[in-house]
Amino acid sequence: MFRPERFLAVKVDSPWGHIEALSAHIRPASSHKPATNPSGWIKVYMIEALYQRLAHKSPSARIFCGDFNTPKEEMAEGQCRTWATLTKNGSFTLQRGYDSRLWDEAERRLISGLANFDLSDTYRSVNGWKNVTDFSYYARGNARRYDHIFASQSLCVAKCGYLHSLREAKLSDHSPIEATFKPDTLKVSSKRGH
Repeated sequence: MFRPERFLAVKVDSPWGHIEALSAHIRPASSHKPATNPSGWIKVYMIEALYQRLAHKSPSARIFCGDFNTPKEEMAEGQCRTWATLTKNGSFTLQRGYDSRLWDEAERRLISGLANFDLSDTYRSVNGWKNVTDFSYYARGNARRYDHIFASQSLCVAKCGYLHSLREAKLSDHSPIEATFKPDTLKVSSKRGH
């Protein structure tokens, strides 16, 4: 795992069986020092490593959360814009010396591709796409949804939202995301023996 100090995984025994809880912090590409960051791509390497770690079916229910510093923008149609560099006509260009299509693909695999491995975006599962203006981070006039929780469907997310009062009280520069789960005992408890 690239930069393992930014990733934590634990297995929790619960009344509903084993649950694997994973958390990651993916720093923005611009925050890395040039000497330690080959052309700003440490973010992409970290995303790829996380995807490789998570892109499989798991015998345990899983929760994956953290500050991913992506996507750049979400649209009401369910589309998102990544931090990959595009030309004015919308085609990919070189980004810090590399094809920006690779950057785009990495971010999309993390944000939407994990659903193929039973890790769905809990916020969108509960709230749909009706509110694309909600956010976890706000700076320089830009509101972005950088903080995410992805979880196995068997955990049955009931509620998910951002706690803006904590950011407004200046306890963090991000609004934490909170989810409430009501696990379906039959689905999850069958995995308890694993």
